Amino acid sequence: MQSLLRRPIGGNDFVFPAIASTGQLKFGESTSRSAFETLLEEVVEKSDVMKGRNGKFTTHCFRRGGAQYRFLWADRKWSLKAVKWWGGWSSNENVGTLMRYLLDELMAYEEGFSDIMMDDRVIDRHETFMGEDETAPLSKADLRKFEEGIFAKIQGLIGTSASAVSGSLITHASATAPPPSTMRTALPPPPPNRAASPESVASSSPPPPRAAPSRIPETKTLDDALKYWEYGSPQKGLNVPLKNWSSLFKTAEYASEAVKHGNIRFFCEEFQDRCGGNHASFEAKFPGLRGKFTMLMKAVQAERKLRGETKSRSRRKQ
Repeated sequence: MQSLLRRPIGGNDFVFPAIASTGQLKFGESTSRSAFETLLEEVVEKSDVMKGRNGKFTTHCFRRGGAQYRFLWADRKWSLKAVKWWGGWSSNENVGTLMRYLLDELMAYEEGFSDIMMDDRVIDRHETFMGEDETAPLSKADLRKFEEGIFAKIQGLIGTSASAVSGSLITHASATAPPPSTMRTALPPPPPNRAASPESVASSSPPPPRAAPSRIPETKTLDDALKYWEYGSPQKGLNVPLKNWSSLFKTAEYASEAVKHGNIRFFCEEFQDRCGGNHASFEAKFPGLRGKFTMLMKAVQAERKLRGETKSRSRRKQ
């Protein structure tokens, strides 16, 4: 996500932004339930999980399966309160549904006798949940005691070894050390000071990634159009201002956004060139349309047509 936005993710960014029909992400807009289910069906179909089976995956499957996994089977199990929050169950909702999802599954495991005739069944499994088998998993308390015992032994070994080594080093040093007057320290010559040339630094560093045209966010007002044209909108994924697109990108690179780009350019030219960048003049020319993008677009197109700046399409021959 950060590589697409080309900035750190902020608190107002959506983790699951909406996806346009062109396949580009709609930064600043959250995905809908129907869009997520459509994407889920596509993933399931390509994975062949349901091959030869009837039915389909829904978000409810993940709600129930995720609750069971986090409450019963995960290495770091969640509390019932955390499972309720993530599952979307309100605090004042009846917990009957949640109990069927979680505890009934556990009860079915404990009260099942389908393996009672099997030779390798767990001994005393139905007396305690994990049974009395020696292969049962260790508890946290067991691991903590084991860890403390290991650390105590290691510290004892380190203390004994350190005292023995320090004593032998002192004895050896006093017997073999030469007089201070005979000691000489040969220092290696300093390395030559070779400053890296700008050319070598530039050649070694990889070139920055080239920006790509993104999807133009939804434009609702004149202010939106002016902002996108002059400054862009990094919060919504528009990192490059629209006024720079024609000089930085090829037309084919933003073909899917060409109509939006052209409409916003016409608005900005009308505001800056015809109205001198003055909001009062623009309001006098297009009264009440500053916040009505669709109607403003039609009014600007009509003005351009009166000035002969638009070309009418030739009708096809019948």
